Amino acid sequence: MKSKAALTVLVSALFGLLPTIEAASFTFTPINLPQGISADVEGINDSGQIVGSFLDGIHGYQGFLLDHGTFSIIDAPGSGTTQISAINNAGQIVGTSGVNGFLYRGGQFVTLNVPGAFVTMPMDINNSGTIVGNYFASDGAGYYTVFGFVYSNGTFTSVGSLPCAAGINDSGQILECNGILSPSGAFAPLSVSGSTAFKRGFNNLSSVVGSFVESGAMARGFLDNDGTFTVVDAPNAVFPYGTYSVPDINNLGEIVANVYLGPGGVRPFLGTPLETPEPASFLLVWAGLICGGLLPRIKASRPGGLLASEVKDLPLDTR
Repeated sequence: MKSKAALTVLVSALFGLLPTIEAASFTFTPINLPQGISADVEGINDSGQIVGSFLDGIHGYQGFLLDHGTFSIIDAPGSGTTQISAINNAGQIVGTSGVNGFLYRGGQFVTLNVPGAFVTMPMDINNSGTIVGNYFASDGAGYYTVFGFVYSNGTFTSVGSLPCAAGINDSGQILECNGILSPSGAFAPLSVSGSTAFKRGFNNLSSVVGSFVESGAMARGFLDNDGTFTVVDAPNAVFPYGTYSVPDINNLGEIVANVYLGPGGVRPFLGTPLETPEPASFLLVWAGLICGGLLPRIKASRPGGLLASEVKDLPLDTR
């Protein structure tokens, strides 16, 4: 009886540790871009196409598409700046050029301006072509205020209740500054302890990524899976900018991140989920090993699923 009681206490204690050892991490690999530019990645689709914006020391911001090693410049006509926000699985791209928003598809630019807006900033596009973003407009009292918008089938709909709109997935959920808004109007808040999150994206599983500044003023990345918050840092990120931007996650769980490497400058990275044993399976195995002499018939379950991390430090010039 004492042996069984000891086993019960031990296994209970081990499972009590589960919430503290759950983790999510990635294998980080550098995203190779042409020499002489300083770039931020902003979006990734399920086929691995990556978009973002860059500076070359000559022009203003220019947009780019990196399609499996092929780098293409995307510049909206009539403006000195092009900043890209997102790409969907059909290769449709959204962004901002000057004070105008745009949709880039089939090699053509379509201007997107919310009626009456001073600035229109598309932030994301889902696979059905629905776009969300933000716009500045007069609040009627002589000030400009930020509102959210949804653009679908040629029609703009203002979402004035949103402090900001950062993303939209295929089920129509909208990611905003403080949580996720469902098509029915239900709101699920996000929690980032003691900080303000920014540069966020999410996928069809409602996995949210972004970055935040902790109390020590260090910028770090995060992953929020169904309310489970995990820090996601490139290991060689350097204070104070650190992993200063994790703007997107695709439906395969791949993320893009922008990382400050100290004297090496900044560099964009691709983060790929790395599977290792799940916590529950791991603890069952150890419980079996430790207590095998007490109950030899205990079987350990097969491991598979916890995450680990590694990164290579390759410098790039800062902006």
